[in-house]
Amino acid sequence: YTLGDSTFTILSPNKNDIYSDCNNYSVVIKAEYKDTSFLFTGDAEGIVEDEMINNRCDLKSDVLKVGHHGSTSSTTEEFLKKVNPEYAVISCGKDNKYGHPHKETLEKLNKANVTVHRTDEEGTVVALSDGKSISFGGASEKSAEKAYNNTKSTKTYSTVETTQSEQE
Repeated sequence: YTLGDSTFTILSPNKNDIYSDCNNYSVVIKAEYKDTSFLFTGDAEGIVEDEMINNRCDLKSDVLKVGHHGSTSSTTEEFLKKVNPEYAVISCGKDNKYGHPHKETLEKLNKANVTVHRTDEEGTVVALSDGKSISFGGASEKSAEKAYNNTKSTKTYSTVETTQSEQE
């Protein structure tokens, strides 16, 4: 799919897949804006990550929206190597009852030298792309909106936003 200078590719679910866990029916989308790319994995777990690798999907992305709120059921080491992100965003509620994000996932991201942004710590996370580089907005929607509006007058940007409204 295209929207202006951006393209969006649906990588999963595959129409023939049958899962016992509904998390694996999450839509996985790769968004590309000029020279930058984002991978949104929803709640997809390791089984889906393996399928995308086996299906030879182009997973390389600058930003990874970490699967299943940073649970250990997602973000396998092989998947993380294929995506090879510079940044990761974990969407999870503060002090959630599931303990998201899990320590093991954070350790994998740290070991891979990925800069992590978390909604439980930062509030709304806004990523701005000018097509060549990616920057992140502040902890509040107002400051992110202000940063976006300040750049809008001179360049075209693609904005990706995730909030801590998901309480898992």
